Amino acid sequence: MSNQQPSPPNQPVDPGSSRKFFSAEFNGARFGSFQDLKLPRFIELFKELEEFSTAYGQQVASGEGWPETYPWPLDALHTNTRIWEYPFALDALRRFAAPGARILDIGSALTFFPSFLASSGYEVVASDIDPAMESSFRQLQPGLRALLGPKALERIAYRREDVTRLSLEDHSIEAVTNISVLEHLPFEALERAIIEIRRVLVPGGLFICTLDTWMRGGPRTAHHSPLDQQEFEAFMTSMLDHFELLDRPRITVPRDLITNLHCPLPTSSYNAAAATARRIRPFKALRALFNRPEPTPLEWSVFGTALESSST
Repeated sequence: MSNQQPSPPNQPVDPGSSRKFFSAEFNGARFGSFQDLKLPRFIELFKELEEFSTAYGQQVASGEGWPETYPWPLDALHTNTRIWEYPFALDALRRFAAPGARILDIGSALTFFPSFLASSGYEVVASDIDPAMESSFRQLQPGLRALLGPKALERIAYRREDVTRLSLEDHSIEAVTNISVLEHLPFEALERAIIEIRRVLVPGGLFICTLDTWMRGGPRTAHHSPLDQQEFEAFMTSMLDHFELLDRPRITVPRDLITNLHCPLPTSSYNAAAATARRIRPFKALRALFNRPEPTPLEWSVFGTALESSST
């Protein structure tokens, strides 16, 4: 399944030597780190994603057909921990998935990522449980066609899907990407989602998963649903019942963790001010939500891993 061999596992690392460790590579099951943002590999991947995300914002998200009530930030790439998650996912795809692989992206909403993958030659099944996302995607066809061209646009299929009850056939997908979606499910539904993802993947298929975990704890709500420590451990135990890690977990020094309240947002060439006020309001509202004072600070870190589906 892989088009590249995993890099050799690192030896145990003394936190005091973190600078040497983080300068070596950007991969492995790990928590997002500020040090990663300085690595040449990360910078290369982020620049590539940013260039496309900027064009997507100018051509699609600021054009006709974009829904007035879109609930998520327009500029997904530059939204707190996403600056780490998208490069992490792309790095894993480039290392472990074959060129042109068929990818299921879970919880796509109207982000730039499925279009980026299609422009890179992958066949993409974008999906979301919200039926408004599928219908809105159809409204965006003129802008997407202008951005991607007809051939790349044909490589994207958008489907309404519930990850706990996927309508896709068994073993019909070569890679699954989950960019901070699964933690929004009720915790009791996570096991079913993992089983469904394994079902639709080919034997040895790739599952790239990032998700938010609480650093200081707090209530799970519609807007804040990271897994606490106990939930995270149970989730990973379930994952490893069905998948094998492709890379040994890497050490992340606690002081370097990327969190939602302490995340430097790189400057984007996308001019959000050029969008109408109603279109940038959701982004402003979400940032205000992140930054408001709370009795218990709303602080979570991001975790990412790449796994291979077991054949049994």
